Amino acid sequence: MTIFSADKIVTENKVKENHVLMVKDGKITRIISDTDIDNGEEKKDFKDKIIIPGFIDIHTHGGGGYRPEGGIEALINWSFFKADHGVTGFLPTTPTVSRSRMDQVGSFVKKAQKRKGGPKNILGWHLEGPFFTDSSKIGAQDSSYTRNSFTSEYQDLIKKYGDLIKYCSIDPRVQDEQKIISYCRDRDIKMGAGHTEISHQEFTEKKELYTAVIHTFNGMKGLHHRNPGLALTACMDDQLFAEIICDGLHVIFPMLKLFFRLKNLKKAILVTDAMVAAGQPRGKVTTWGKRKVKIDDQGRALLEDGTLAGSTLTMDRAYQNTVNKLNLSLVEASWAASLNPAVMLGIEDSKGSIAVGKDADFLVVDENLQIQATYLQGEKIS
Repeated sequence: MTIFSADKIVTENKVKENHVLMVKDGKITRIISDTDIDNGEEKKDFKDKIIIPGFIDIHTHGGGGYRPEGGIEALINWSFFKADHGVTGFLPTTPTVSRSRMDQVGSFVKKAQKRKGGPKNILGWHLEGPFFTDSSKIGAQDSSYTRNSFTSEYQDLIKKYGDLIKYCSIDPRVQDEQKIISYCRDRDIKMGAGHTEISHQEFTEKKELYTAVIHTFNGMKGLHHRNPGLALTACMDDQLFAEIICDGLHVIFPMLKLFFRLKNLKKAILVTDAMVAAGQPRGKVTTWGKRKVKIDDQGRALLEDGTLAGSTLTMDRAYQNTVNKLNLSLVEASWAASLNPAVMLGIEDSKGSIAVGKDADFLVVDENLQIQATYLQGEKIS
């Protein structure tokens, strides 16, 4: 038994002061007042600190100089980078790339999950594409690899990695939408909608096919007063989860405030959509697929034509922004960063919050929400 104490512990519905976590075999066994424990028991005392749930990032393309297509060692190093920023669970995400590259990444992710020595925070794989149309909302996706139809080669890919793929994002306007969704849902793959010109009205007629909307406001029609797009559905529909990139760059802070005012807070999900240069210096020049990307002085990852190509956001900064700039409570911010993505993925019985019976995945942060330590199943990984 290991006992962890802190000034505050953020549980699912409240902040508990002067309590301790009791952890055994990687699970939380009790959350009790520190006056109820035997003074003779050893404990890890994080005085003047806060314990919050570990973050779950379901949409992330890279960071720390690493990306999923870089190989098994790159994935493991990326996993440690994610842990340094509080991530105890994430889905490596491929954008629209070639079929052969997708197969390669699937193999890397599967092997990295099993490799000894890694932090074991890879939860699966997110396919952002290739099922997009060549629309004005394609963003930095590579249109040379987009696919409107669900050919046998992609059926074979999803069949091969069906246990690894947890999430697949598509344009609801693709020709084989129904076929793709049916095939994925038979394998319990959650469906996200994005990079689309679809209107709010059009999407309303098919929204029950989807679990989430990806990076709300980005890659979709917005909140036009007569012809709103998918952004309206994302903000207002209480059944759909909605990702949001909370960096103030992809979506400015006044619009982020509007999002969190409109959205059911049990359905909002913080994501980074981060790319390889997250955590690296501004001015860095790298690549997104075959194209050159430069990190500007604001921290934006931009193609040469000015298109945003992912972000340089980290989950700890996203969490800090929701509390410090958008005035969410610690509990509400933890829903968006931890519990809601766990519920979306169907793993809330073991992940996503500090509760008895769940994995002891938590962070120790200071009063400024700066990470001091990251624990996964009760073991310090950063």
